[in-house]
Amino acid sequence: MNIDLEPWFLSGVSLFAISCLFYIFNAWGQSLNTKWPKRILDFSLGFWGLLLVCWLIHTGGNGASRLWFGISALAIGLTYRVINQRVAIDSLGAVVAAFSALLAIFSYQLGPASDSLGVLNDNADMPFTLVLHIALAMAGLTAFAVSAAMSGLYLVVSRRLKSKQLMMGSGRLPSLSVLDAFNLKSLLVGFPLYTGALLIGSAYAFQGTGELSLSYMVAIASWIIYGGVLQARLTAGWRGRRAAFLTLIAFIGLLLVAASYSFR
Repeated sequence: MNIDLEPWFLSGVSLFAISCLFYIFNAWGQSLNTKWPKRILDFSLGFWGLLLVCWLIHTGGNGASRLWFGISALAIGLTYRVINQRVAIDSLGAVVAAFSALLAIFSYQLGPASDSLGVLNDNADMPFTLVLHIALAMAGLTAFAVSAAMSGLYLVVSRRLKSKQLMMGSGRLPSLSVLDAFNLKSLLVGFPLYTGALLIGSAYAFQGTGELSLSYMVAIASWIIYGGVLQARLTAGWRGRRAAFLTLIAFIGLLLVAASYSFR
């Protein structure tokens, strides 16, 4: 039986977007019940996870690219919820939900009408090295997304402290040291994963033309920035606004790479 799951994928994207809006309303207003953003995000994650399982069963293992992007969107939200159980970082929920929504859009874009990725859309004949490359890339992207979210919130908190403005959400923002510590941990997890993905992916980067693709060059540039930031943090104790800003720049590069695969 042919079941059209495309409207459900679009519904999943919408749920992540609604979750993001609720977190924003909760951060800037006092009238909203603080439990609602978490409930909506949890429902969005459950809905999205069930949808991916249905897609996997329905396609019989095909649609690898959609599946990997979808898993990454799910993993970002789940990682945040685990962290939020330990540390009160409710204000980070808006950024995380936005990242999940963006990756969910990439996953939605890789529907039945999108076959431009060729082998990436077919698990049957996919080499193990290519599967490993995609898995490492998505895992690294998830860790870097958490790092970027921490960096973005770090810049917001730092700017408000510097200008002596009132903290949004009446003190519900975490301290700079907490954000910086989680940022570093995410970099430590994401960098080796993405390094492995780049090393394996180098065999596929030339695409038979003898020239490196633009997306691979952007990925390399982002990897260099991440490596420089991580080395400076570990060896020279480098931290603060500059490290957060460069982390965001590198993540934007990775998003551009992901978008290039989704919107071909």
